[in-house]
Amino acid sequence: MKQITTRYLDGEIRVYRILRNVDGLLQPLAIYPVQSTNKIMNHTATHGPSRAAYTTRHSVACIGLGGTLLWTYNLEPRSTRRHGHIPSCMFSHDGDLLWIYRPDMMADRGPDLLVVLRVDNGEVIATAELDTSGHSAQFMQHPDGQHILFNVGEGQDGARIFRVKLSGSTINLHPYEWDDRCLIDLTLDGQLLMTVDHGQADVSFHSVASGEVMLSVPVTAFEPQSDGLSVDWSGGFLGSDLAIVTIMGETDGQEWYHFHKVDLRTGTPMGRFESHSRDVYDFEPLGDGTWITSDSAGNPVRHRIG
Repeated sequence: MKQITTRYLDGEIRVYRILRNVDGLLQPLAIYPVQSTNKIMNHTATHGPSRAAYTTRHSVACIGLGGTLLWTYNLEPRSTRRHGHIPSCMFSHDGDLLWIYRPDMMADRGPDLLVVLRVDNGEVIATAELDTSGHSAQFMQHPDGQHILFNVGEGQDGARIFRVKLSGSTINLHPYEWDDRCLIDLTLDGQLLMTVDHGQADVSFHSVASGEVMLSVPVTAFEPQSDGLSVDWSGGFLGSDLAIVTIMGETDGQEWYHFHKVDLRTGTPMGRFESHSRDVYDFEPLGDGTWITSDSAGNPVRHRIG
């Protein structure tokens, strides 16, 4: 099960530990004040906790408890483009490494890069060039503690999904064959990944090892009486056999969304699901029958089925 969740609130990165039997409003385990005049684009924290990191358009910073700046990794040469490139980062499972996605093509710096830094001093230990032209990326830790899955969003050109592993000073990069699917979630056992068609026509569930489609459900299977529906790029696994899929639509000029349950054993939609979320992306499934949303102030709240 996922061990922590984080929020960036009121100039602080707040880390919340997810305990097996604790529901309701979560209390922060650690707070990292961020001393930056630049907009925070992405953030992450170690499970410890002992470190947090955040990205701006021009750098990645690692901070300790109390907000002490430990080191900065600058994205050079500094881009003059103001929009369209959001660097992303994530700590390794053991907290010793920091993975960074550099959207350098959109920043007019050269090819996109995946970089691994040593957390204790910010030293670059591995770099891989990507054949992408992305705006941003989403990282996910595989439960084996070794592999990382990440999704590079290329805007109207689609998305690319990779499975990677660090071997010494080499990044072993495995691109999945699709360029038109967006990564949504990964099961707790690391066997299945969930994707949504970039055109939002269906949701699919794949073998992580091979990429083979094990199950695909078209948008029309969820609310067949409605027209103009799409599968949104949110949702995820509530359990190994239960997924939540988000369906978007519009009625009389008003957009709406509904969460739906899918039985992964049969591929059958099981009806709508009440998530208690504030918006379509305020839903973080944990894979153990629980999920997290936010209260009106942005603080995380954990819910449980039943």
